[in-house]
Amino acid sequence: MVHRDIKPANILIIPDPILGQLVKILDFGIARFLDYASTSNTSRGFNGTLPYCSPEQLDGEKLDSRSDIYSLGVMMFEMLTGKKPWQPETDYFGAWYKAHHFEQPKAIADVKLTLKIPQKLNNLIMSCLAKKASDRPQTIAQILQVLNSLEQPNCPTLPTSLPSSSILSRPLDSGLSITVEQSCRQLSWPENKPIQEIVFPQVINAAQGAMATLWLMLPKQEVKNYAVSTRYNQFIFITSPHPMLLWVTVLYNRKVAPKWLPCYLDMKNPQNLRLVSFLAENEHYPLIFFTLEVPHSCTNVLSSRIEPTQRQMLRNWVQQSHRLPRASAPQVSKQLLKQQYKQIQSRMLQHLESEPQVVLSGSI
Repeated sequence: MVHRDIKPANILIIPDPILGQLVKILDFGIARFLDYASTSNTSRGFNGTLPYCSPEQLDGEKLDSRSDIYSLGVMMFEMLTGKKPWQPETDYFGAWYKAHHFEQPKAIADVKLTLKIPQKLNNLIMSCLAKKASDRPQTIAQILQVLNSLEQPNCPTLPTSLPSSSILSRPLDSGLSITVEQSCRQLSWPENKPIQEIVFPQVINAAQGAMATLWLMLPKQEVKNYAVSTRYNQFIFITSPHPMLLWVTVLYNRKVAPKWLPCYLDMKNPQNLRLVSFLAENEHYPLIFFTLEVPHSCTNVLSSRIEPTQRQMLRNWVQQSHRLPRASAPQVSKQLLKQQYKQIQSRMLQHLESEPQVVLSGSI
């Protein structure tokens, strides 16, 4: 489809309870489907808004999506600078025809001196404004590829690198107070949980107040294997279609396979919101080990540290989750998180293998 009138007045940004904001393209009154336009004379002739029209549109030529890409280039320039790439003396057709056909667009840096943008973005916008359609990006997909590459370092779901800060792991100094550790060791395995190898989060009431903890049941030998280990955590949050958080902890010992402990938390569940709120308030969370063998007692307590930036992110996600409505398909969000989890596992493992035996934290 060729819209033929891409301009700010036809772009509507509305609040959206799931995505935060939603962008809609309006007014398809002069749009034409490409297959229809190729056989219909009604697609010829000038239609559009002069400041945003491509040169070929002003000439009444047959149009394809590259004409809309030109209009998008004008809009991107205006979004960044507040001005258009050209400023003819009048708004008559002839003045704009001359600007679009024969005048080079102004440089973004000259229009707004204080604006600093990546060179790739500058080049993309200028290529969209090329006079010849063949010199522009040929498809929207090419534009998205460049924009995605610029956005990648700040992407909240697929990190390109893992945190480099680390804290030495000291088996005799878990990061927990003695009273908290003693409280954890006195706990009994919940009656409503199966006797099997599982992991689940739970809020406990310790001497210093309520806190979020991670409970594990493992064979005795595995508990022993991970008694001295690097602990690494990641948090991944998505809002759409349903707010959900992945909290994953990894126990890493070079002598044995890593132990992955993922927990998927529905962030519209009040208990999970309470748990994540407590998680954000403490620098460490306990990992409470129970043995699979009888008497299923707590035999070890370790901890994993949460960086201050992580804790702030968790607070923000709790607040955001309160504002979002419940979706009808929470399993879709869980599946999306599972896919992302698989994608970052190898990267997390590479990072752990390259580090000394340390306690690490990270958030996405």
